[in-house]
Amino acid sequence: MRVLAPYSGNLEHLRDEFERLDLILESAIQRFRVERRNGNAEDFRALYISDEEIDRLLHSDEGWTEGQVASREQAGALRNEIDARIADTAGTPARLRLSHLCSVFGLNPLERDLVLLALAPEVDLRYQRLFAYLQDDVSRKRPTLDLGLRLFCSNIDERIEARALLAESAPLVAMCLLELQEDPQERAAPLLERYLRLDDRVADFLLGSDRLDGRLYSNLRVASCIAPSRDLQELVIPEELAARLRKFSLIDSRRPTVCLFQGPQGAGKKLAAEGICRELGRSMIVADVPAMLASGMPFQKLFRLVMREVRLYGSILYLDGWHEVIADDHQRLAAIRSIEQELERFPA
Repeated sequence: MRVLAPYSGNLEHLRDEFERLDLILESAIQRFRVERRNGNAEDFRALYISDEEIDRLLHSDEGWTEGQVASREQAGALRNEIDARIADTAGTPARLRLSHLCSVFGLNPLERDLVLLALAPEVDLRYQRLFAYLQDDVSRKRPTLDLGLRLFCSNIDERIEARALLAESAPLVAMCLLELQEDPQERAAPLLERYLRLDDRVADFLLGSDRLDGRLYSNLRVASCIAPSRDLQELVIPEELAARLRKFSLIDSRRPTVCLFQGPQGAGKKLAAEGICRELGRSMIVADVPAMLASGMPFQKLFRLVMREVRLYGSILYLDGWHEVIADDHQRLAAIRSIEQELERFPA
């Protein structure tokens, strides 16, 4: 019996996840070859990819080792090992980003596997050839939703139910984690033929980057992440107010809490929020609401990107310029309603 140890880091965990993906792909390739020999597979729609090339890719030094036999049983056993090691890693300094992503956005195992499938070509280009082979088309280098469901669903009922995971209100789409792209040559393609594309920021996060999404500072700097350096004790405020602020550090973090700071410009509202974040041991993401409205990007989309960063970092959100927005026109009131709706659906 193998002795399992906690993961030492994110990349070690991802290597195991990709090894499991390789097992599932090899099993699918073996099944595809049987169907092709029996005349059940579709004719090749584009240039041919040989069986020999696929074998070479699967048994490369970075992929399969000689003598390994792909099977669903092996993939399932490895899944159990991975889950056990993830559980043992909790409480250690190691940060497993795929597990964190699934936890904060409430992704189920199938959603996790679709994210991993879309991440694969960002890590190793050999996956492009494997996907093209399984999709009977050398030009189809990205996995389609159909391929994802064929790999991870065991029957037609599961495949039909899984379509709901790509609805606009589902976490994968609503929080801009994964998108379905049409082939430019095939307009209005069925949902199953659309490509799974992982958002660039999500891919960067999974591979170790902690930079804010570039869309939040490409034109106007609409958001920034602050590591709080000010204690509440440093604020020049009445002790009674400081005591009230400290109570926020005792609030159950699982329960969403909204705090409204009132006062004229320069009164120290942001410093007070920073002090609370320091007491809680959390970073603070500052979103400049007026700048978001002036960015030219749809406000709801931009705010969802901000909320995504808040959840990826485990930060507390500070909305700057809120009072300026409240006093303005109907368009801005609509933005306020959008903020309220998003906070209700995906609390920070």
